[in-house]
Amino acid sequence: MPMPDQDKDSPPPTTSGPTNAPAASAREPALTDSDRHLLDLLKEDARRSISTLAAMTGTSRPSVKRRMDRLQARGIIRRYTVETALPKQGQAAGAARGVDALFTLVGRSGHYGPLLAALRQRPECLAAWAVTGSPDVFVLVHCLSVTALDATRAHMLRHPAVKSVSTAIILDGWRREDGR
Repeated sequence: MPMPDQDKDSPPPTTSGPTNAPAASAREPALTDSDRHLLDLLKEDARRSISTLAAMTGTSRPSVKRRMDRLQARGIIRRYTVETALPKQGQAAGAARGVDALFTLVGRSGHYGPLLAALRQRPECLAAWAVTGSPDVFVLVHCLSVTALDATRAHMLRHPAVKSVSTAIILDGWRREDGR
């Protein structure tokens, strides 16, 4: 189903299930690098507006819209949705499915305010601390899958203040719920 014209700041529509579009056939062209880049951006955040996607891909809004329409018509994009990595209201953090990890970031400068602010906007980031010594920043995250964890890591690595990122998946432990 083609997407309706959108306001420049509106995200792509959210549908509750797969479309009836046919799967890509062998006669259809393979995905281009531009297709893959757009799909990666949508996998990170399906609510990005077409204007934002255009800016991030370096192409025009109409070009992004046509590409999204084509991918949807081919059945490659089946739906737009939001999945959160946060536990349900009243559920203990450890009871949520997914993977917890601690990222350590080495920065390019000693000023990490903008980086911490950017991390605060990511729902999978549960806490972040700028610290003395090396590494410079610790980030506690909860993701639904290792794939989502890897996408979060890649997102952090693209931040201009970040020089490198290391990942430690949390196997076992405890956390105080009272904030102490």
